[in-house]
Amino acid sequence: MMKKIRKFAALVLTLCVLASLAAPALAASGVQSELQGSAAYMLSAVKAPEVGSIGGEWAVIGLARSGYPVPANYFDDYYARVEKYVKDCAGVLHERKYTEYSRVILALTAIGRDPANVAGYNLLTPLGDFEKTIWQGLNGPIWALIALDSGSYDIPKNPAAKTQATRQLYINEILNNQLADGGWNLTGTGNSDPDMTAMALQALAKYQDQKSVQSATDKALTWLSKAQDSKGGFASWGTTNVESVAQVVVALCELGIDLGDSRFVKNGHTLTENLLDLPKIISPGNTPSIRCCIYKERAILGERIKIAMGGDKTNPNVIEVMDIACDECPVGGYVVTDSCRGCLAHRCEDACPRNAITFDDKNHTAHIDKQKCVNCGACAKVCPYTAIANRKRPCENACKIKAISMGENSAAHIDNSKCISCGACVYQCPFGAIMDKSFILDAIDIIKKSEENTNYKTFAVVAPSISSQFTYAKLGQVITGLKKLGFHTVIEAALGADMVAMTESAELVEKGFLTSSCCPAFVSYIKKSFPDLIPLISHNPSPMAAIAKYLKETDSPCKVVFIGPCTAKKAEAQLEGVKSYVDCVLTFEELQALFDSKDIDITALEEDVLDNASYFGRIFARSGGLADAVAEALKETGHEDFALNPIACDGIEACRAALMKKSRGLLKENFIEGMACSGGCIGGAGCLTHGEKNKAEVDKYGKEAYEKTISDAVSILKKN
Repeated sequence: MMKKIRKFAALVLTLCVLASLAAPALAASGVQSELQGSAAYMLSAVKAPEVGSIGGEWAVIGLARSGYPVPANYFDDYYARVEKYVKDCAGVLHERKYTEYSRVILALTAIGRDPANVAGYNLLTPLGDFEKTIWQGLNGPIWALIALDSGSYDIPKNPAAKTQATRQLYINEILNNQLADGGWNLTGTGNSDPDMTAMALQALAKYQDQKSVQSATDKALTWLSKAQDSKGGFASWGTTNVESVAQVVVALCELGIDLGDSRFVKNGHTLTENLLDLPKIISPGNTPSIRCCIYKERAILGERIKIAMGGDKTNPNVIEVMDIACDECPVGGYVVTDSCRGCLAHRCEDACPRNAITFDDKNHTAHIDKQKCVNCGACAKVCPYTAIANRKRPCENACKIKAISMGENSAAHIDNSKCISCGACVYQCPFGAIMDKSFILDAIDIIKKSEENTNYKTFAVVAPSISSQFTYAKLGQVITGLKKLGFHTVIEAALGADMVAMTESAELVEKGFLTSSCCPAFVSYIKKSFPDLIPLISHNPSPMAAIAKYLKETDSPCKVVFIGPCTAKKAEAQLEGVKSYVDCVLTFEELQALFDSKDIDITALEEDVLDNASYFGRIFARSGGLADAVAEALKETGHEDFALNPIACDGIEACRAALMKKSRGLLKENFIEGMACSGGCIGGAGCLTHGEKNKAEVDKYGKEAYEKTISDAVSILKKN
């Protein structure tokens, strides 16, 4: 089952909504409704677009071209933000990366605004500098031409330019970088890439009257036709993805080539089919492999794809129920099983406060009147044969804070006012009907747009529980695998744990009592169920946020992707005090999907080194580890006289008991270490493995740390 889930995640990880760029051509193919759906999703995902590649111009361009009815002030508000941004940076969008100008020009043109006068600045002028425009690679001249031609703009004279740009210079630059096989890539060497080839064709589309351009176009189309796979799709960076198909669709539309052109139909599969029929690609044929029929199976796959794309943007919870996938598990409450012996004691009858239990005259076995039963469980507690069982759904049984109930159509319903996003229901649902929203597309986007870490560095911050996860390989091989995915550097979140241990111990000494702030599900539980205790929550950030903040402040520009076992971290990363530091959160399951999608066999890789943190930072991953680290920090900072009396709460039920005691003034301990998942982080819903050996693996990993004290670990930060 796990292999099927990983296979699915790997197949859908690059699905995106660029199809709306080609709306006019696709409308004729009878798929306008699909485009409207994509536009609706984009609008819900990007409610207030800013200047930027992610959550900015591409959404504006797609919505403006789709014809979808957006709110009246949507584009006006965006333009106001552009004006402020341009004014604040004095018209300099970027010192070196001139695609920034091209992207904004395209968006402004799409919404009918003049890029030649934005807060008094002419954004077209920088594209008059040939050298600076082509500096970042082939992206520069391609998008400069596309932007200039989007509004038939003249290229302004740029007095600061060493070489004044012309359209012909940009055309020649693109032609000169065409590879021998007929395609293009970013660097001009190596294998051709369908994305770059399609973008180059978009830029050259208006210049087909030039023989050299026409010849280059013919070669590129031949290469694209050969590169198309048997299902009508394309692969970029080793991954079959819809974004590449969308780029090719746009290129063909610009060139006036029908999407049903025989060169781009493989085994009867067209580009349009590939773009819109991912569920059929994942589940081909007419025989279902899991569900009752192929149609329901594909409908469920469609819902999974939506969640893989980030899910319902109107739902703030990162945990979602797919109603169509929920199997309507039996919810009979307490029932008498065949184990009932019809004994003489009748203790169940005596214990029932509602007189709901009777006995039949023939077999003398107990029966429960559902009209009277209140599911208190008193009968089950006293039955000597444990013959009375509570038929609860696996998700309800897993949710110890009672946030799940039976909703409409007997599907599970999550009460967001109670849910803490711990993911216990996600792990326990046998049908996978409850899922955590995936931000794997965002991670892919971050890696790709770094352009091999030349635009900014991409940091993978890995949770210490990683030591117990990829049991089929060595940890050093996992680190190498992360770098092969495109990450610049891999950092231990345990180093952030060392930082937190130091500051949290100091705060504890100052205040005398604290609850920990490392587990976002635990913090959320206090805020929702014990609001009177909110002032007692440590004001320190979590280890994830602490190390991400340090990276953003010391090594900018950079992007930070946190990888761990926790679904609640996805919710934490959206908080106001965290989202500016953490760009994306993935689970270990999603990391495995990334490895699978790139066909990376980590067992065949050499070992790299991961050594940033101390033993104490690393054992944060298990229950009791945080308390041990705080005790060590008190010792190292000379506060041994402070009488630390911690209670390590293993699981949300233990957390509830401790918080209940504290709220009633009955708790003798002065530090609550709260871990919502049993065992600590190593029991998180996003883990690859769940077992007792995980704790031992974490301790073993901790003892391998080069830095033996917390002070040694954090001293490295001071040097930097």
